[in-house]
Amino acid sequence: MIEDTNVTVDEISHEFGDTVARMVELISDPKRLSRRERKRIVNERIRAAIDMHLVNPQANKWVIGAVAVKLSDRIENVRWSLDKAHGDMKMLRMYMNEHEAFMRATHGVCQNLHDMLGKIVGIDGHLTLGMPVAVDARCGKD
Repeated sequence: MIEDTNVTVDEISHEFGDTVARMVELISDPKRLSRRERKRIVNERIRAAIDMHLVNPQANKWVIGAVAVKLSDRIENVRWSLDKAHGDMKMLRMYMNEHEAFMRATHGVCQNLHDMLGKIVGIDGHLTLGMPVAVDARCGKD
């Protein structure tokens, strides 16, 4: 996401267009705030964008792509934290603490990716260590 770089949204817009810039901006953390506050803001933005998409899917198709990237990033981060070769229990606990709010924010589109993350973490928030989870990762026609 953009918070991990020195690139601006304007630069992304210039290089890749307004739609990609909107997608990146939607799922990127604001800078200079606590992690808790950054995640709260991003979750609120994502939830509002999904709600807009559900009301007017044609005008807001880009939201699906952005949410697919965000869910895929979270899936990979959780998997990385679980990996015995380089896992990080501190990071894993952080993702687990954020899991419920993240799942609420991203609910409604890309159900296959949403389900995949839910299976990895467990519906009740307990880790499912039987990895990998075989779920079709395409974010088809939602």
